[in-house]
Amino acid sequence: MGVYIDGTVTASVIEKLKEELSGIDKVEFESQQYADFESQFQWFLGFGLFFLFLDIFYLEKKTAWLKKLNLFNE
Repeated sequence: MGVYIDGTVTASVIEKLKEELSGIDKVEFESQQYADFESQFQWFLGFGLFFLFLDIFYLEKKTAWLKKLNLFNE
């Protein structure tokens, strides 16, 4: 059941809250671990680094002919 507490007088509100909270039954809860999993982000990191290095070292040399085409009027 709920209780209405008028909040105009702070001291009485605190006392009433302490009374209500002390009357609640205290129960212990147990914690459970549901799953133990391994992170798999390293695969995506590896692929990302591979393609980054591929772009930096390999594709920079191969696009010289594309720059000569002047497709975007630069």
